Amino acid sequence: MNVKVLTEIESIREQVPRCIELARRAGAELPCNFFYPAIHWWNHFNSRDGSAFWKKRGKNFFGNQSTLEQLFLFMVEEDGVLRAAAPFASYRVRPAGGQGLRILCYAGDQVLIPYQDITVDPSRSRPVLAAFIERLVKFYQEEGFDLLILDHQLDTSQNVPVIRDFFANFQHEQVMVREAVTSMRGGVRPWTIRQLSRRFRKLSEAAANEGVAIGGIEDFSTRLAECTSLKLLFPATRKVLAEELRQILARCRTYEALAGSLAAVENLLHDRPICYPYIFLPRDHEAFLANLSRSTRYYYRRYMKSFKEAGGTFETVSGRDISEVDVKDYLHLHQVRWGRESMFVCGDDSYAFHVDMVKAMAGEGLFSLFFAHFAGKRVAVLSSFDIHPRRECYFTGMDPEYLKTRAGRLLWLYSIYDAIDNGYEIYDLGPGDFGYKMSFATGEARSHNFLVTRNDCPLDLDSIFAGYECMVLV
Repeated sequence: MNVKVLTEIESIREQVPRCIELARRAGAELPCNFFYPAIHWWNHFNSRDGSAFWKKRGKNFFGNQSTLEQLFLFMVEEDGVLRAAAPFASYRVRPAGGQGLRILCYAGDQVLIPYQDITVDPSRSRPVLAAFIERLVKFYQEEGFDLLILDHQLDTSQNVPVIRDFFANFQHEQVMVREAVTSMRGGVRPWTIRQLSRRFRKLSEAAANEGVAIGGIEDFSTRLAECTSLKLLFPATRKVLAEELRQILARCRTYEALAGSLAAVENLLHDRPICYPYIFLPRDHEAFLANLSRSTRYYYRRYMKSFKEAGGTFETVSGRDISEVDVKDYLHLHQVRWGRESMFVCGDDSYAFHVDMVKAMAGEGLFSLFFAHFAGKRVAVLSSFDIHPRRECYFTGMDPEYLKTRAGRLLWLYSIYDAIDNGYEIYDLGPGDFGYKMSFATGEARSHNFLVTRNDCPLDLDSIFAGYECMVLV
């Protein structure tokens, strides 16, 4: 077997058709296996012009600052046949209070490309993966990286146990390998504030119902409800709220009657694995509905009936039928719904990434858009990667003026029905254990990461993963 490492972007682009052919031959099901997301991610967010990664991407995922330095393509060939491939990227990272680090990981960030894996010929997976990883670790050492991460690999991947076995038998005095589950950092954070506010309000109501007087609880509940995600980007704001919350919860612990509501709040203050819910799709709509709770069935039947009676309709646009206007409407609906809070579209570069990536994946027949129409206009959208037999919801959008129609929620059901009608077996609901997703889910996955470091270079993972994501070692 011959393992190659390509470093020139033009050479990498030339190999994309071969990589896609490998993905189809291997029955690959993830967007990352088809390489266009990684290529366009690099095109729009690299730091070759001297710009920091976060200035182009609009978000930062490593340390306090990072620059995206280089793209690599690792390939394994055997007798001239491509057996495995995966794109990697290198960052230079400045963690809080530490020296600069060089990190090598899969090409793509946790939001725009949430799942990663090596595309590998299943008939030769063990020897091919062994050759791939051995060369990857050697490259990490030769190039002087501080951290190598095989990141964001779903535990449902057939590659994960093979990689785990390889590292379990890996003998190298200078290298240490650890495994971690991708987790969400708890506390008073931009990504917890909405759920935290709801749960704290229930705690405040429970105290009132029990006739328990907790000093400051009602006022603090009001302040939490008024707090936005953007305000919590400031560390000082988070620190003040977290300290007040700690004091109030301490007073609540003396009352047994509040134990249940208190625990619901405290659960959000701890790091916990990120959930990746999915649906095993049955063969017809009624079988799918039968798996839902009675209240969920009632909700969707009621509002679907109301939506259609009021003239609401749905539209599917797939593959090469997706036009520039469709993409423009799609991104507009996302932006008007989420604005500055969006993790997906954060400025001109990320907008352009989506335009190019959608065009490329749609050209391969691997992308769909679902629109809801109301009052003669598109009012909601849901996008998906369609790689048979798996559909993966990517992201959504909604005109806030039409929130009462529930068009956004109804699009989920419509796209699930469409997946059933077209013979899909898995519907991936995307990261996050949000209530509306979990009401559909029949299974959950976790994301695993293999961290390779030098024995003489201990790393503070909390300073490297300083935002939404954190790594919980297993």
